[in-house]
Amino acid sequence: SEKFKSKANVHLQCTNVLDFTPTEKYDAIVSGLPFNAFDANLVDAITSKLITWLQPEAVLAFFEYLWLPRVKELFLSGQKKSEYLATRSVITRFIERYQFDSETVILNITPAVVHYLRDIAQP
Repeated sequence: SEKFKSKANVHLQCTNVLDFTPTEKYDAIVSGLPFNAFDANLVDAITSKLITWLQPEAVLAFFEYLWLPRVKELFLSGQKKSEYLATRSVITRFIERYQFDSETVILNITPAVVHYLRDIAQP
C-alpha cells in the first residue's frame, strides 16, 4: 500500500477473495495465492470469481513453482494424494480454458511458471 499510494490507478485489496465484491472490472489481476495448497473446491471458487472480475482483454496472472506439482504428487499417498490430484485437476482445467501465454522463470528461487489468462469468450 505504501509503495503504490501515489498511483491512482492501482488498487490493492487485502480481504478474503470469496467475500470481496468489486464495484468495477479490472484491467489486470495479479494473484500470488498458492492454489496448489488449497482444496479443489476452494480453488474452483476462487478462480471462478477472479476470471469474472476482468474487463474484456484484461489479464489475470498467477504463478506456481515449476516442479512442485510433480514433486508433490510423488510424495503424497492415499487420501492426501487424491485430494491433491483433485486440486491439480481444477488448476489444469482453469489453465487449459483461459491461458493464452506463460513464462518460465528459471532464475527464480525456486524456478516458477507464470500463467497469463484471459476470458476469450468476453466480447
